[in-house]
Amino acid sequence: LTPAGQQLLQAAELMNQARAQVLAQIAGARDSLVSTPGLAALGLRTSMRNQLPCTVKRLKPQGPAMRVELALADGTALFSRITRESAQLLALHPGQAVLALCKATAVTVAAPDQAPRGGNLLHGRATRVYRAAAGGEVALELAAGLQLVGFAGPGSGLKVNSAVVAQMDESAVVVAIAG
Repeated sequence: LTPAGQQLLQAAELMNQARAQVLAQIAGARDSLVSTPGLAALGLRTSMRNQLPCTVKRLKPQGPAMRVELALADGTALFSRITRESAQLLALHPGQAVLALCKATAVTVAAPDQAPRGGNLLHGRATRVYRAAAGGEVALELAAGLQLVGFAGPGSGLKVNSAVVAQMDESAVVVAIAG
């Protein structure tokens, strides 16, 4: 392990110790307004492998839903469809930094000439292709340098470094905020 690697491990251990101390202090304060679910959220982990930092660009009401236009760091648009109440509870507003989450199983990856229509279309290049002949997992790097994971259909013919398009439905994109 390099000295930088050892330093990184030490920093991670210090952060874990500090987090444990904060949680112990909060748990010990019986008059605190923080509930047990609130404590759990401090260490929230999720099965959603796709976590993309975005900025809220625009909110557009559509019946009982809200269409949230997000922008990746390079300006690429990503859309999410959530309830109006969710948008209000999150206090979403243009310019706000958020995280867009999406399960890998909700992402379809294909070659540009075979890309599905509709939904969010994100262009990138394949960095890992697993079981391509039978249809399998594909990791890709987007133009903004972000990583995304999805699945290609059988016989996709995708190879590492090939151009790909990832497609996901707007309702599969979850908007998360810190705090």
